[in-house]
Amino acid sequence: MRLPAITATLLALPSLGLAVALDAAKIEPKAYCDAWQGGGCEWEWGNDCTNRCNAQALNKSCKGCSVHHYEDSGNCISGWQTCECYCSK
Repeated sequence: MRLPAITATLLALPSLGLAVALDAAKIEPKAYCDAWQGGGCEWEWGNDCTNRCNAQALNKSCKGCSVHHYEDSGNCISGWQTCECYCSK
């Protein structure tokens, strides 16, 4: 008799997670206006990443948003990084 109850509970769990995720999406507004790669793999970005992101933001959907950047070594060889840009409210 316990097997049907356990099966019913396991089947209900995925739909419960989806409901929670949908509620969270309603509560949190979209924080990002736009995101893009400001430049490919380079050894030392310094202020160049900041400058590129600010200049490129003029052609993006960043009106009314703050421009930000970070350097990511994701697809570069060791020690090299890409310039990643985004704007947020």
